[in-house]
Amino acid sequence: ALGYPVHTQVGAAGYRIDMAVLHPDRPGEYLLGIECDGAAYHSAATARDRDRLREQVLVGLGWRIHRIWGISWWRDRAAQQARLKAAIEAALEATDRDADRRSGGGSVDDRPEQSPDTRAEIHFDEMDPQAVPGWAEPYRPATRPAEERHADPRSPEARPALRRFFEAALRVEAPVHETVLLARFRQEWGIGSVRGQTRANAEYVLSRVRVDGQEVRRDPAGFYRIDGRQLTTVRVPAGTGTTRSALAIPPEEVDLAVVGTVRDAIVIEEEQLAVAVARLFGWQRTGPDIHNAIAGSVSRMLQQGPLTRNARRELRLVG
Repeated sequence: ALGYPVHTQVGAAGYRIDMAVLHPDRPGEYLLGIECDGAAYHSAATARDRDRLREQVLVGLGWRIHRIWGISWWRDRAAQQARLKAAIEAALEATDRDADRRSGGGSVDDRPEQSPDTRAEIHFDEMDPQAVPGWAEPYRPATRPAEERHADPRSPEARPALRRFFEAALRVEAPVHETVLLARFRQEWGIGSVRGQTRANAEYVLSRVRVDGQEVRRDPAGFYRIDGRQLTTVRVPAGTGTTRSALAIPPEEVDLAVVGTVRDAIVIEEEQLAVAVARLFGWQRTGPDIHNAIAGSVSRMLQQGPLTRNARRELRLVG
Protein backbone atom coordinates (compact mmCIF):
# COMPACT_ATOMS: atom_id res chain seq x y z
CA ALA A 1 0.00 0.00 0.00
CA LEU A 2 3.01 2.31 0.43
CA GLY A 3 3.93 1.75 -3.22
CA TYR A 4 6.91 -0.58 -2.82
CA PRO A 5 7.05 -3.97 -4.57
CA VAL A 6 7.34 -6.88 -2.16
CA HIS A 7 8.15 -10.59 -2.32
CA THR A 8 7.02 -13.08 0.32
CA GLN A 9 8.82 -16.08 1.84
CA VAL A 10 12.22 -15.11 0.45
CA GLY A 11 15.10 -17.49 1.13
CA ALA A 12 15.60 -21.19 1.52
CA ALA A 13 15.26 -23.97 4.07
CA GLY A 14 14.57 -22.66 7.57
CA TYR A 15 15.64 -19.08 6.94
CA ARG A 16 12.84 -17.66 4.88
CA ILE A 17 12.02 -14.01 5.44
CA ASP A 18 8.29 -13.32 5.62
CA MET A 19 8.34 -10.25 3.35
CA ALA A 20 11.14 -8.61 1.40
CA VAL A 21 10.70 -5.06 0.10
CA LEU A 22 12.41 -4.42 -3.23
CA HIS A 23 14.26 -1.23 -4.10
CA PRO A 24 11.88 0.90 -6.21
CA ASP A 25 14.60 1.97 -8.64
CA ARG A 26 16.84 -1.11 -8.78
CA PRO A 27 14.84 -4.22 -9.69
CA GLY A 28 16.13 -7.39 -8.08
CA GLU A 29 17.72 -5.61 -5.11
CA TYR A 30 16.09 -6.09 -1.75
CA LEU A 31 15.76 -3.03 0.44
CA LEU A 32 14.38 -4.38 3.71
CA GLY A 33 13.34 -7.70 5.20
CA ILE A 34 10.19 -7.80 7.34
CA GLU A 35 9.99 -10.48 10.02
CA CYS A 36 6.66 -11.42 11.62
CA ASP A 37 5.62 -13.87 14.30
CA GLY A 38 3.72 -16.02 11.86
CA ALA A 39 3.98 -19.70 10.95
CA ALA A 40 7.69 -19.60 10.06
CA TYR A 41 8.56 -17.95 13.37
CA HIS A 42 6.48 -20.29 15.48
CA SER A 43 7.75 -23.41 13.72
CA ALA A 44 11.21 -22.94 15.25
CA ALA A 45 11.87 -25.45 18.01
CA THR A 46 13.13 -22.96 20.60
CA ALA A 47 13.36 -19.24 21.25
CA ARG A 48 17.11 -19.52 20.57
CA ASP A 49 16.40 -20.85 17.08
CA ARG A 50 13.79 -18.16 16.46
CA ASP A 51 15.87 -15.19 17.50
CA ARG A 52 19.60 -15.63 18.04
CA LEU A 53 20.41 -18.08 15.25
CA ARG A 54 18.15 -16.35 12.74
CA GLU A 55 19.75 -13.05 13.66
CA GLN A 56 23.26 -14.43 13.09
CA VAL A 57 22.35 -15.90 9.72
CA LEU A 58 20.54 -12.80 8.50
CA VAL A 59 23.38 -10.53 9.63
CA GLY A 60 25.81 -12.73 7.74
CA LEU A 61 23.68 -12.38 4.63
CA GLY A 62 23.65 -8.60 4.90
CA TRP A 63 19.96 -8.05 5.49
CA ARG A 64 18.38 -5.01 7.08
CA ILE A 65 15.50 -6.33 9.16
CA HIS A 66 12.34 -4.77 10.56
CA ARG A 67 10.14 -6.82 12.88
CA ILE A 68 6.38 -6.51 13.36
CA TRP A 69 4.61 -8.48 16.07
CA GLY A 70 1.09 -9.60 15.22
CA ILE A 71 -0.26 -8.52 18.57
CA SER A 72 1.18 -5.01 18.11
CA TRP A 73 -0.27 -4.76 14.59
CA TRP A 74 -3.68 -5.82 15.88
CA ARG A 75 -3.74 -3.37 18.78
CA ASP A 76 -2.18 -0.31 17.14
CA ARG A 77 -2.01 -0.76 13.39
CA ALA A 78 -1.55 2.95 12.62
CA ALA A 79 1.57 3.20 14.79
CA GLN A 80 3.03 0.01 13.32
CA GLN A 81 2.38 1.27 9.78
CA ALA A 82 4.18 4.51 10.64
CA ARG A 83 7.15 2.53 12.04
CA LEU A 84 7.25 0.37 8.93
CA LYS A 85 7.16 3.39 6.61
CA ALA A 86 10.01 5.01 8.57
CA ALA A 87 12.07 1.79 8.43
CA ILE A 88 11.65 1.50 4.65
CA GLU A 89 12.59 5.15 4.11
CA ALA A 90 15.64 4.79 6.38
CA ALA A 91 16.75 1.66 4.50
CA LEU A 92 16.24 3.42 1.16
CA GLU A 93 18.33 6.39 2.31
CA ALA A 94 21.10 4.12 3.63
CA THR A 95 21.14 2.04 0.44
CA ASP A 96 21.32 5.10 -1.79
CA ARG A 97 24.06 6.58 0.37
CA ASP A 98 26.11 3.40 0.01
CA ALA A 99 25.55 3.47 -3.75
CA ASP A 100 26.77 7.07 -3.96
CA ARG A 101 29.95 6.19 -2.07
CA ARG A 102 30.63 3.27 -4.37
CA SER A 103 30.10 5.33 -7.50
CA GLY A 104 32.48 8.06 -6.35
CA GLY A 105 35.44 6.01 -5.21
CA GLY A 106 37.12 3.79 -7.83
CA SER A 107 35.86 0.63 -9.40
CA VAL A 108 33.89 -1.98 -7.57
CA ASP A 109 36.72 -4.48 -8.07
CA ASP A 110 39.21 -2.14 -6.38
CA ARG A 111 37.15 -1.76 -3.20
CA PRO A 112 37.93 -3.98 -0.21
CA GLU A 113 35.25 -6.52 0.56
CA GLN A 114 32.74 -5.17 3.05
CA SER A 115 32.30 -7.08 6.29
CA PRO A 116 28.80 -8.47 6.74
CA ASP A 117 28.75 -7.04 10.26
CA THR A 118 28.90 -3.50 8.87
CA ARG A 119 26.29 -4.09 6.17
CA ALA A 120 23.49 -5.41 8.30
CA GLU A 121 21.30 -3.71 10.83
CA ILE A 122 18.98 -5.90 12.89
CA HIS A 123 16.21 -4.52 15.07
CA PHE A 124 14.34 -6.67 17.57
CA ASP A 125 11.31 -5.36 19.44
CA GLU A 126 9.75 -6.57 22.66
CA MET A 127 6.98 -9.06 22.04
CA ASP A 128 4.36 -7.14 23.97
CA PRO A 129 3.38 -3.59 22.95
CA GLN A 130 3.78 -0.74 25.39
CA ALA A 131 0.22 0.54 25.01
CA VAL A 132 -2.45 -0.73 27.37
CA PRO A 133 -4.88 -2.84 25.29
CA GLY A 134 -8.45 -1.61 24.90
CA TRP A 135 -9.82 -4.35 27.15
CA ALA A 136 -7.61 -3.29 30.08
CA GLU A 137 -7.35 -0.20 32.23
CA PRO A 138 -4.82 1.24 34.69
CA TYR A 139 -5.24 -0.06 38.23
CA ARG A 140 -6.78 2.64 40.41
CA PRO A 141 -5.91 2.30 44.09
CA ALA A 142 -8.40 3.85 46.49
CA THR A 143 -7.63 7.47 47.25
CA ARG A 144 -7.01 8.38 50.83
CA PRO A 145 -10.08 9.73 52.62
CA ALA A 146 -10.15 13.15 54.20
CA GLU A 147 -7.59 13.45 56.95
CA GLU A 148 -8.97 12.52 60.33
CA ARG A 149 -7.47 11.75 63.69
CA HIS A 150 -7.07 7.98 63.87
CA ALA A 151 -7.61 6.17 67.13
CA ASP A 152 -5.34 3.31 68.09
CA PRO A 153 -6.20 0.61 65.48
CA ARG A 154 -6.17 -2.00 68.26
CA SER A 155 -9.00 -0.30 70.14
CA PRO A 156 -12.78 -0.57 69.66
CA GLU A 157 -12.84 3.23 69.30
CA ALA A 158 -11.07 2.88 65.95
CA ARG A 159 -13.82 0.75 64.40
CA PRO A 160 -15.93 3.59 62.90
CA ALA A 161 -12.85 4.99 61.13
CA LEU A 162 -11.84 1.48 60.05
CA ARG A 163 -15.30 0.90 58.61
CA ARG A 164 -15.19 4.15 56.61
CA PHE A 165 -11.71 3.32 55.32
CA PHE A 166 -12.50 -0.23 54.26
CA GLU A 167 -15.78 0.77 52.62
CA ALA A 168 -13.97 3.39 50.53
CA ALA A 169 -11.18 0.99 49.56
CA LEU A 170 -13.53 -1.86 48.65
CA ARG A 171 -15.79 0.40 46.61
CA VAL A 172 -12.86 1.20 44.31
CA GLU A 173 -10.71 -1.94 44.38
CA ALA A 174 -12.98 -4.96 44.95
CA PRO A 175 -12.47 -7.74 44.19
CA VAL A 176 -9.26 -7.22 46.11
CA HIS A 177 -6.98 -9.61 47.94
CA GLU A 178 -6.55 -9.21 51.68
CA THR A 179 -2.81 -8.59 51.27
CA VAL A 180 -3.51 -5.55 49.07
CA LEU A 181 -6.29 -4.29 51.33
CA LEU A 182 -4.19 -4.61 54.48
CA ALA A 183 -1.24 -2.92 52.76
CA ARG A 184 -3.51 0.09 52.12
CA PHE A 185 -4.53 -0.06 55.79
CA ARG A 186 -0.91 -0.07 56.97
CA GLN A 187 -0.10 2.90 54.78
CA GLU A 188 -3.13 4.91 55.92
CA TRP A 189 -2.57 4.27 59.62
CA GLY A 190 1.23 4.48 59.38
CA ILE A 191 1.81 1.12 61.05
CA GLY A 192 4.49 -1.44 60.28
CA SER A 193 2.42 -4.60 60.39
CA VAL A 194 -1.13 -5.86 60.85
CA ARG A 195 -1.18 -8.60 63.45
CA GLY A 196 -2.46 -9.44 66.90
CA GLN A 197 -5.24 -7.17 68.16
CA THR A 198 -4.86 -4.82 65.18
CA ARG A 199 -5.58 -7.62 62.72
CA ALA A 200 -8.43 -8.93 64.86
CA ASN A 201 -9.98 -5.46 64.91
CA ALA A 202 -9.63 -5.09 61.11
CA GLU A 203 -11.14 -8.52 60.46
CA TYR A 204 -14.01 -7.78 62.86
CA VAL A 205 -14.88 -4.65 60.88
CA LEU A 206 -14.46 -6.35 57.51
CA SER A 207 -16.81 -9.14 58.56
CA ARG A 208 -19.56 -6.55 59.10
CA VAL A 209 -18.87 -3.92 56.44
CA ARG A 210 -21.28 -3.24 53.56
CA VAL A 211 -20.66 -1.25 50.37
CA ASP A 212 -23.59 0.62 48.84
CA GLY A 213 -25.93 -1.66 50.71
CA GLN A 214 -24.29 -4.86 49.43
CA GLU A 215 -22.68 -7.57 51.52
CA VAL A 216 -18.90 -7.98 51.41
CA ARG A 217 -17.61 -11.54 51.53
CA ARG A 218 -14.14 -13.03 51.83
CA ASP A 219 -13.65 -16.13 49.69
CA PRO A 220 -11.36 -19.07 50.61
CA ALA A 221 -8.52 -17.63 48.49
CA GLY A 222 -8.49 -14.40 50.49
CA PHE A 223 -10.34 -12.10 48.05
CA TYR A 224 -12.90 -9.64 49.36
CA ARG A 225 -15.84 -9.38 46.97
CA ILE A 226 -18.99 -7.26 46.86
CA ASP A 227 -22.18 -9.22 46.24
CA GLY A 228 -23.59 -8.63 42.77
CA ARG A 229 -20.45 -7.01 41.36
CA GLN A 230 -18.55 -8.74 38.55
CA LEU A 231 -15.12 -7.86 37.22
CA THR A 232 -15.32 -6.93 33.53
CA THR A 233 -11.87 -5.52 32.77
CA VAL A 234 -8.22 -6.28 33.39
CA ARG A 235 -6.44 -3.86 35.72
CA VAL A 236 -2.78 -3.28 34.86
CA PRO A 237 -0.03 -1.46 36.80
CA ALA A 238 -0.06 2.32 36.57
CA GLY A 239 2.50 3.65 39.01
CA THR A 240 3.93 2.92 42.41
CA GLY A 241 2.00 0.43 44.50
CA THR A 242 -0.21 -0.89 41.72
CA THR A 243 1.74 -4.00 40.68
CA ARG A 244 0.09 -7.01 42.32
CA SER A 245 1.54 -10.45 42.91
CA ALA A 246 0.13 -13.42 41.02
CA LEU A 247 -1.64 -14.59 44.17
CA ALA A 248 -3.28 -11.16 44.62
CA ILE A 249 -5.01 -11.10 41.22
CA PRO A 250 -8.48 -12.66 41.08
CA PRO A 251 -8.62 -15.77 38.86
CA GLU A 252 -11.36 -14.21 36.71
CA GLU A 253 -9.06 -11.24 36.00
CA VAL A 254 -6.32 -13.58 34.80
CA ASP A 255 -8.95 -15.29 32.62
CA LEU A 256 -9.88 -11.95 31.04
CA ALA A 257 -6.20 -11.22 30.36
CA VAL A 258 -5.62 -14.64 28.78
CA VAL A 259 -8.67 -14.41 26.50
CA GLY A 260 -7.92 -10.79 25.56
CA THR A 261 -4.31 -11.59 24.66
CA VAL A 262 -5.31 -14.59 22.54
CA ARG A 263 -7.98 -12.50 20.81
CA ASP A 264 -5.42 -9.82 19.93
CA ALA A 265 -2.81 -12.34 18.76
CA ILE A 266 -5.31 -14.39 16.69
CA VAL A 267 -3.14 -17.46 17.38
CA ILE A 268 -0.38 -17.76 19.98
CA GLU A 269 1.81 -20.42 21.57
CA GLU A 270 1.24 -21.10 25.26
CA GLU A 271 4.82 -20.12 26.05
CA GLN A 272 4.40 -16.74 24.39
CA LEU A 273 1.00 -16.24 25.98
CA ALA A 274 2.53 -16.70 29.42
CA VAL A 275 5.18 -14.06 28.66
CA ALA A 276 2.61 -11.60 27.26
CA VAL A 277 0.25 -11.96 30.23
CA ALA A 278 3.13 -11.70 32.71
CA ARG A 279 4.34 -8.47 31.13
CA LEU A 280 0.78 -7.12 31.09
CA PHE A 281 0.58 -7.46 34.86
CA GLY A 282 4.06 -5.97 35.31
CA TRP A 283 5.87 -9.20 36.19
CA GLN A 284 9.44 -9.38 34.96
CA ARG A 285 9.81 -13.08 35.73
CA THR A 286 7.67 -16.19 35.38
CA GLY A 287 8.14 -18.15 38.61
CA PRO A 288 5.97 -21.05 39.78
CA ASP A 289 3.22 -18.81 41.19
CA ILE A 290 2.89 -16.90 37.93
CA HIS A 291 3.16 -20.03 35.81
CA ASN A 292 0.48 -21.76 37.88
CA ALA A 293 -1.88 -18.77 37.69
CA ILE A 294 -1.64 -18.51 33.91
CA ALA A 295 -1.66 -22.28 33.31
CA GLY A 296 -4.71 -22.60 35.54
CA SER A 297 -6.47 -19.89 33.59
CA VAL A 298 -5.67 -21.55 30.25
CA SER A 299 -7.04 -24.84 31.59
CA ARG A 300 -10.25 -23.15 32.73
CA MET A 301 -10.75 -21.35 29.44
CA LEU A 302 -10.17 -24.56 27.47
CA GLN A 303 -12.73 -26.38 29.61
CA GLN A 304 -15.29 -23.58 29.59
CA GLY A 305 -15.07 -23.04 25.85
CA PRO A 306 -13.59 -19.59 24.99
CA LEU A 307 -10.27 -21.16 23.86
CA THR A 308 -9.19 -24.10 21.76
CA ARG A 309 -5.72 -25.63 21.39
CA ASN A 310 -4.23 -27.46 18.40
CA ALA A 311 -1.59 -30.20 18.25
CA ARG A 312 1.21 -27.60 18.27
CA ARG A 313 -0.10 -26.18 21.53
CA GLU A 314 -1.19 -22.99 19.83
CA LEU A 315 -4.21 -21.25 21.31
CA ARG A 316 -7.00 -19.39 19.53
CA LEU A 317 -10.54 -18.32 20.27
CA VAL A 318 -13.28 -20.83 19.53
CA GLY A 319 -15.03 -19.89 16.30
